[in-house]
Amino acid sequence: MGDERMEKLTVYSGDCFPVQPDQAEVFGWLQCGADLPCRAAYESAWEPAVKLLKQTAAPQAAVLRDGTDCLTILLTLGSRAEEEASRLFRQREYILGSILNVLCDELLFQMDGRALVLLQTDLKEEGLSVSARAEPGGGFSVADQRLSLERMKQVIPEVRLSEHGIIFPTKSMMYRVMLSHRDCGHVSLHDCAKCPQKDCLYRSEKNKEAGL
Repeated sequence: MGDERMEKLTVYSGDCFPVQPDQAEVFGWLQCGADLPCRAAYESAWEPAVKLLKQTAAPQAAVLRDGTDCLTILLTLGSRAEEEASRLFRQREYILGSILNVLCDELLFQMDGRALVLLQTDLKEEGLSVSARAEPGGGFSVADQRLSLERMKQVIPEVRLSEHGIIFPTKSMMYRVMLSHRDCGHVSLHDCAKCPQKDCLYRSEKNKEAGL
């Protein structure tokens, strides 16, 4: 980080994104209940799948700063983990492949949440906070995505977009966030009950949604 503000292109990797698998969550996504006949097979494959995830996933994030009020965020696990899952499916190791595939999804979502926490910490010195979020297809155009990837390729060169705007490797995500001087834009990182801004419009809308 710079002394006064986040650098134009910032990279987070390694210990920033620890692998923390949650068996209950993964099995829930797989709809693998305790009463299923194949439950024992899934439980036997759990540790090998986690080991494969740790061996093949390479969590990394790049954050591109556009001016003073916009960040573009790219998260990826690299290609090895999804290639390993595909190989397992081809070899008809369906249970192990399924668990590894969902473990990758879980890790990517964990990275998303962790990246926002890291950004909040790094932006705090500037008095800024993460605010509105724009997703591909919802305020973040394919043209803008391509431009951002071009500017990020020096640090994460393997991520690309297909001609139809599909991101590869598929265990990746990219989105854009706006920055604000109010620290209440992102619901998961803000508690209105502890905020001194009693006349805040965001608080009013949140209370309205809750029926208060």
